[in-house]
Amino acid sequence: MDPLPCTDLQIRSIYKSFGSKAVLKGIDVDVKHGEFVTLLGPSGCGKTTLLRIIGGFEKADSGEVLLNGQVISNRSPSKRPINTVFQNYALFPHLNIFGNVAFGLKSQKVPKDEIERRVNAMLELVNIADLAKEMPSTLSGGQKQRAALARALVNEPEILLLDEPLSALDANLRKKLQVELRELQKKTDTTFILVTHDQDEAIAVSDRILVMHQGHHSADSFPAYHLHQTVQCFRFHLYRRSEHSGMRTRFRKNGAHGFRRFGSGKRPGMERQCRKQSLRRHRYSHGRHPRLQK
Repeated sequence: MDPLPCTDLQIRSIYKSFGSKAVLKGIDVDVKHGEFVTLLGPSGCGKTTLLRIIGGFEKADSGEVLLNGQVISNRSPSKRPINTVFQNYALFPHLNIFGNVAFGLKSQKVPKDEIERRVNAMLELVNIADLAKEMPSTLSGGQKQRAALARALVNEPEILLLDEPLSALDANLRKKLQVELRELQKKTDTTFILVTHDQDEAIAVSDRILVMHQGHHSADSFPAYHLHQTVQCFRFHLYRRSEHSGMRTRFRKNGAHGFRRFGSGKRPGMERQCRKQSLRRHRYSHGRHPRLQK
């Protein structure tokens, strides 16, 4: 029997509520070293809260976060070998790009010559070496994103968390950076965990995708090349709810995924359950699923 692959990150029975609203309901996830895992789901599904719990910015009501077998749930963000790239980049406006990237190393009192070597190497890796002396206010959105990635990775974290880092960029630049992000992850051999509501982005960059909905995640972690099949039953909730207000997504404990459309008045509703093993690709016409058309 082949040995089980080692697990870099373990999330065990995480529950989190804000007031009377339960946001996470017993999340259990294993992430292997060097994986690119994406948390995919609509707004309010709990994906960002889970990311913040992993990073130490939010405390779970119950459950544990383990890294390499050690519980890190009570450690502050600065005591975890985890860095985060935020949606708004969070670059220091009074420092040039070199100073921004070097900030964490200086805080750790790394020798000056090593700081210069590591920062220059990282700026070269993300293709902004010529912008080292520029101020953040002079950079484009894509350049700021590369600088934020360099600042996070130069500290050589075991895990990099990405909170919708490409959402503020235009479509063409976003697709370009998706490719660069995947290549960067492979070159650095760092575990990446990405939060997004964009299924195309998730498919483009991920090894595995966790589909999240109402505080739960999918029964299995689907490989990216299978997502186009498994995503059909919840994609309406992500993209078409405003057009079809009577349609919603429903997940079941036994692994089946489905949706229910409720009728009103004399118009009967209809229900269809879709199992992940038998899902098929469908083409859409004017935003409607062909099997739901009257």
